[in-house]
Amino acid sequence: RAHRSCAGRSPRALRRAGYKDLELTVTADADSPASARARMGGKGAGLWALHRAGGVTQAVVPPFFVVPTEVFSTYATPVREQARRALALACARDRGGLQRASTALQASVHALPLPAELALAWSARAAALGTALAVRSSANVEDSASRSFAGQLSTEIGVAPDGVADAVRRCWSSLYSPSCLTYLAETGIAIDDVMVAVVVQRLVRARAAGVAFSARPDGALDEALLVACLGLGETVVQGQPDVDSYNYERGGGVWQVTLGDKRER
Repeated sequence: RAHRSCAGRSPRALRRAGYKDLELTVTADADSPASARARMGGKGAGLWALHRAGGVTQAVVPPFFVVPTEVFSTYATPVREQARRALALACARDRGGLQRASTALQASVHALPLPAELALAWSARAAALGTALAVRSSANVEDSASRSFAGQLSTEIGVAPDGVADAVRRCWSSLYSPSCLTYLAETGIAIDDVMVAVVVQRLVRARAAGVAFSARPDGALDEALLVACLGLGETVVQGQPDVDSYNYERGGGVWQVTLGDKRER
């Protein structure tokens, strides 16, 4: 299901701004895994797959919608050449030049006009999800078989519905941070091949949260790892040491447990 008309408003202004014939938001439905990844990015496609499998896995996915990659592509068109020049500096390992180019590029992104109709549509959709939201970057090249893209793009939590549009902009602009451009340079990904969808999802006020890895991030494929902390999981994703970790060795069926102090939530 897709919503083409921005909460009942005429899309005429959007067409004038170049957003012609776009499905401006997509729900948790898609035609196939391939189309889900292309339009929703890696994170969005993963949520879509988990949502679709809910009847089998009994997984409960908090409701969400996705600002698809096509919207980013239209929005970011004016800064494409500027982005290519910034990536060239990353490839040349010119750190000073890259920092200056990234700062200017992100400022250019924030200065780009976003149609009011679009922002209002997102706020209306977000308000239906709740009063506190997670706004999560979801690039088409992340969480793939060969590249994780882990930690390169931004996620914001506790966003109010009327703040979604600004949070979406910040997610988009995080593609042009020095660290992300350096990652693209090191992995040989062309900037024109990266499209950023954004997941807007009801925020769960969790007592504890964590991340499960089917293989260790350091490359040990015969071990699985679960890392957890109190609260919303910020200390996990930020790589802070105050967490509990559970390492499972598949061959011997052995768990190794390390408990953190967890003095902060």
